[in-house]
Amino acid sequence: MNNLITLGLYTGKTTPDAFAPNLLLMAENLIYRGQWGGFLWESSCRVDSNRNVLIENFLNHTRSDNLLIVDNDVSHPVDAPYMLAARNLPIVSGLYFSRRNGDYQPVLFRSKGTEKYSRAGYGSVIGENFESLAPEVADFFNKYGWPISNAPVSIRNEDNTLLEDSLLSIDAGGFGCLMLSREMLQSMDPPYLLDSISNNGDLNFYRKVKKSGFPIFADLSVICSHMGTEEIGANGFKIFAGGNM
Repeated sequence: MNNLITLGLYTGKTTPDAFAPNLLLMAENLIYRGQWGGFLWESSCRVDSNRNVLIENFLNHTRSDNLLIVDNDVSHPVDAPYMLAARNLPIVSGLYFSRRNGDYQPVLFRSKGTEKYSRAGYGSVIGENFESLAPEVADFFNKYGWPISNAPVSIRNEDNTLLEDSLLSIDAGGFGCLMLSREMLQSMDPPYLLDSISNNGDLNFYRKVKKSGFPIFADLSVICSHMGTEEIGANGFKIFAGGNM
């Protein structure tokens, strides 16, 4: 293992001004730690195709052990790549929150045990197949304290070690802050996101990972914010949780 981390980004939409400085800070943190494995970027109007190309280029043109795929509307703790890779897992997501019409719940889900995938929209497929892990995320913040803003932040022990109880088993999530190991990706058959029965690439990918036998986790100590007309992070989720849980 070389512990190198490649950052992978697709852009097919407007990029908030705050994203580029955030990306550079993550890169600087990796360089400082001796873990910089380069940067991959794809841009087109088709999100799933971009992510497939990112994975293929990672496998074929880098030597890094891990690929962190990020969305350009998500702001990350600068040590997010290090913290996620340090878990030494096949796949682990950071924590970020939905911006859909005031529904600021975490983009982390548990399967209902159904397989009702279709060409329906993302929200419909989520509702048919998954339940929110918002209660578990709220329990984590109740234990460790709620962040006072929507800014990205990481949480560690007082001695700077990683928390032992911040990993949450999930069945699906997003691609806004997703660490993937080379070993896992090499065991999967392409295309990684595209699928004949659904146009929801994120969910297709998670389903393929599960069917390949890999456990999927989220690290709740890596807390991101979702940027747009307003920035939604832990504080936005606190408002949502206070009125909905």
